[in-house]
Amino acid sequence: MKKHINRILTAVMAFVMTAVLVTGCSLSSQSEQSKTLLFSYDGSDVYLDEAWVYAKIAQTGYESQYLSTFGDTMWSMQISTDDDGNPITMEDMVKENVIEQIKQVKVLNNKAEELKVSLTDDEKKTAADNAKTFADQEEGKAIFEETGANQDLMQKIYEENALASKVQQEVVKDVDTEVSDDEARQTTVYKLVFETTETDSETGAVTDLSDSKKAAQKKKAEAALKEIKDGKTIEEVAEEYELTDSANETYGAGESAGGDDFEKEMASMKDGDISDVLTTNEGYVIAKLVAYTDEEATATQKETIVSERQSEAYQEKYEEWTKDLDEEWDYAEDVDQDVWAEVTFGEETEAEESSTGVTAEESDTSVEAESEEVTTESEETDATANEESTTTAEEADTAE
Repeated sequence: MKKHINRILTAVMAFVMTAVLVTGCSLSSQSEQSKTLLFSYDGSDVYLDEAWVYAKIAQTGYESQYLSTFGDTMWSMQISTDDDGNPITMEDMVKENVIEQIKQVKVLNNKAEELKVSLTDDEKKTAADNAKTFADQEEGKAIFEETGANQDLMQKIYEENALASKVQQEVVKDVDTEVSDDEARQTTVYKLVFETTETDSETGAVTDLSDSKKAAQKKKAEAALKEIKDGKTIEEVAEEYELTDSANETYGAGESAGGDDFEKEMASMKDGDISDVLTTNEGYVIAKLVAYTDEEATATQKETIVSERQSEAYQEKYEEWTKDLDEEWDYAEDVDQDVWAEVTFGEETEAEESSTGVTAEESDTSVEAESEEVTTESEETDATANEESTTTAEEADTAE
């Protein structure tokens, strides 16, 4: 069941738990403010040095994923505006997300005793060993110099994240993990699509073909079907008609580009069967049913469904715990912004030069680029900082 559980702080712990570090976060040497209180939440005090470590790790994850795309102006790039119309930069967004991530860790740790959850001696030893490994590396020493952190603080970060993960497991332990094939079924087809629409390359507008062009497309489809019936494979015909790019499709119920009627037709066939020429949402289609129930894709979908159930259960409980707290919380006022301003991401290191091992899948980020504009919802951290996680509890237990 553990492998299904969404973890919090993916980018943070994918980095911290492996104790693989990079330099290059261009911050001043240890600030006199590093031991200054930054904020308090749910009865927990958080000081600048701790938040600074989290921020440095978050920076590494974002740069690993986005620096090659957005370049040296990444952190100053405006991604949205606040309620007053003031610009919000990538740096602003990430720093606020870091605070939200730390808040989650503190809340989960504070619920541990109530839920009768604690770390074992082995888990505490693992945290201590990882903190020592971190402290012994030159990169770790540089981070300590930069942030004002030390080995004891790193051990605390390890322990708190490990305990938070166990609390989260406890919260979702009773979630139903049984998923039927019907609910999760993924169907795979190989299809030849003779389109009956065209897209304007400049405007992107989609329009129907003329009746004569549609008739020509249908004639092509019928000729292709005859070749298949005469002995050619559908794959060979796809090559002949240059239709291989979008031939493969795997879909769940109601998701096929061909539409509901196409899905019903596929459901009436046997694996390996090839359809007649079908009129679908995409145009005239000849389809081979590769697998009505694609076992691998269906198994993956089952895991996704369980993960979503657990995420919903966790989020419901977390919101219950923090409802009153968040009614009183204001990031701009409750975080000492003068102290937090000590942390900046002004100079980035090349992603290919970093040795974090944090991949795009491991980073707990959600930035979507459209032309030169990036849109990100920072509130996702409250609800989904624990989603898309690839760091399992087993990995955290064994990381060195």
